[in-house]
This record gives sequence, C-alpha cells and structure tokens, in this order.
Amino acid sequence: MDNRVPQIWIHALGAKAGGGITYLNAILPEILGQMEGKGARVVLLLPRALDMELPSWVEARALPLAARNWLTRIFFDQFILPLWMKREKVAALYCSGSFSPLVKTAPTIALLRNAIYFDPRFLARETPFKRFLLKLEGRLIRMGAGNCKAIHYPSLSMRDLVESRAPHLADRGSVNYYGVGKAFADASPDSTADAGSSANNRTTFLYVMNYTLQKNLGFLLRALTLARREALPVQVIVTSRLDRGPKACFDEDRALIEENDLIGSGYLTPVGPRYGEDLIALYRSVDACIFPSICESFGHPLLEAMSMRKPLICSDLPFAREICGDYAIYVDPDSPHDLLRIWKEWPRGIPESSRDLRQNILSKFSWRAHVANLIESLVEGKDKEKGKSEKEKVKKASLPFAFCLLPFAFLLCAASQVF
Repeated sequence: MDNRVPQIWIHALGAKAGGGITYLNAILPEILGQMEGKGARVVLLLPRALDMELPSWVEARALPLAARNWLTRIFFDQFILPLWMKREKVAALYCSGSFSPLVKTAPTIALLRNAIYFDPRFLARETPFKRFLLKLEGRLIRMGAGNCKAIHYPSLSMRDLVESRAPHLADRGSVNYYGVGKAFADASPDSTADAGSSANNRTTFLYVMNYTLQKNLGFLLRALTLARREALPVQVIVTSRLDRGPKACFDEDRALIEENDLIGSGYLTPVGPRYGEDLIALYRSVDACIFPSICESFGHPLLEAMSMRKPLICSDLPFAREICGDYAIYVDPDSPHDLLRIWKEWPRGIPESSRDLRQNILSKFSWRAHVANLIESLVEGKDKEKGKSEKEKVKKASLPFAFCLLPFAFLLCAASQVF
C-alpha cells in the first residue's frame, strides 16, 4: 500500500438492517462517482462482504465479528479502531452510525442519525433496562461527537433534538438532508393504478416500516380495531411479517391483532419486507400512505410517498412537518380516535399537491448533494484545528469519564444480550 495516498475510512458497521442498509446503498454509488480522481484511497468498514465489483482505489473490509452486537461494536470503536487508524495513518474518518471513537487519531465526521437515544417521548415507552442502556449509549454518542471535526444531521429536527441536550455541539453541527432513492427518483408516479379501493371496496393505506417500538404499531392497531367496530372500509398494509417485535409492546400488539381478528378480517395485511421495484409496485397498488412513527431523524417513507404522489397521513411531530410541509394530513400519534376521524372523513381533507411537488422533492432531497457535502467535509473543507490548550481541555474533560464508563458499558451490553 502506498502510504503517500491519503486514506479516508467510512465506518458503516451499523448497516445491518433498515435505515442503515438504505443509507449505505444510497451513498455508495455516489461516493464511487464523486471520489474518483480525488487522489485518495477509500476504505469501507462493513458488517458483511459487498456483492459488487469495486475500483482499485476502494477497499471493502468485512468485519462481522466487530458488528456482531453492541458489546463488540463498542470495543471495536473505542479501542481497536483508533489503534488501527493510527497504524495505517488514516487521513479522515466518517462514522455513519452515530457512534465515533472517543480518542481521535484523525479528523472525524459523525452522522448523528438515530433519534431513539435522545427523544424523551420514545424513551418513556421503553422498558426500564433498555431505557437505561439507550441513555448510556446516547451519552457515548455525545462524548464521541464532542471532539469531531464536524457533525452532520439528516434533518433540522434531529439537530435540534441533540443540541437541546448537548448545546456544546452546536458550533460544529450542520444539516445534510438525505435524498430520494434512485428507484423512486426514476419511477413515474403517473402509472399509479387505482387498485386499492376498487379491488376490495376498501381504502387501502400502506405503512412502510420495520417492526420497532418507534413505529407506533399499537396506535395503528387500536385505530383499526375502532374502524372494524364501525365497519369502516379501510385496510392497512404493513411491510413486516409481525412475527417478532420489541419487548416493550410485542405481547400487547399480538393480543390486539388476535382478539380483534385484524388480519383475518382484512383490516391489517402484513406482507413482509419489500425493496426496489417490488416496493414501488406496492406503492402503486394502494390508495394512500400512513406513517404514525413517534421518533425519526428523517423518515424515508415520507419522501417515497410524496415522490409517488400518494396522499399521506403522518404523525404531527417536528420531523414529519419538516419533511412534508403542507403536503400531509397530520394525526396525533397518541390518539387512535384522531386517525379514526380522518378515515371517516376520507377523502375530504387531502391537501392538493402542486404540479411541481415531485421536482421540488428531488431537488431538495438529493443523495448527490448529501455526498458532495460529506466529501467537502472530509476532503476539500478546511481543517479547523483546535489549539493545543483546547485539545488538552477536551481530553481532560472527557477521557477519564470515558474510560470509567466503558467497562460499565460492556457489562450492560453483555447483560442486554441475556435479558
């Protein structure tokens, strides 16, 4: 390896499911296109091998053991990674999964993209032990971000959420919006079929989701229970099998489904995960979309629904207001009766969409622009080095606490694998 060629490492060990995979799949083609000819070597740290051919200046390192669980991730991030980077003289590091090393051996950019560590509404719903773990992990995220060169957020609402609890991060934070996925950017919404209501005489709503606590499935199940009692002709399709879910709500959710026969009666239809053209076909087959999540740093399904020009019901929360503006119908995510009211009035209340809506979305939310901003921070931006006294101040303030905290974190993470 030529040590004269600067190495830029992209830490993506968190790209194992959901938004992490969506993010990696979106930025990788743009990185390959925009970094070509920059005179740098890009090293990808991944949870599994890539099934694609890479140019000679890109190396993918599959580290399944490091990505196995939070215990191995913390150990890798805080001990192995800094030593590894120092040995290989890495020029810059991009951490795409919120966590970053406390001890920096190269200028580091962190993407803080997980709202669950900071949102009190969400944390209040978690089990006490899991809540404690998430708060501890949130503390590690803030400490790691404290001496980053720059911090990127996928939305202003996410930035506000973090900086309200860590105002010392404000001087290095900036919003770097995600983009519309290529499949949706290339798809034509004009071919949307009027299949939902005409096929089964129900108005069909699509909820694109992974079954996690923040997706607020119980709210939707309660609303469907009310709709069934009143014989409202509605149906919700979810992109999950619902065969396992979060401990905090799984048993209660299953009871609602089974006691009210929501699947058998056709009010709820779990179809499992869908991607690419299959997902686009699913969007085209429904009448509208719904997204009652209570905790998001962005919300890709919001962009997807708008790019397909589907009417959209979503939570009346800052992240959704920021992304959707006047396009969506907003619902109180704690009130199933509010959703029932919207269904009773449907299709009244659907906002009219501008002819320019799709183009405006593609312009504002661009993966090309997202990666360009990232590269500017990593490669072309001026490195604003701190003075020695400030560096020493950061170390004195954070490192002793960090090394006291890490062994405790290991024990907690190990326990979380048991309980």
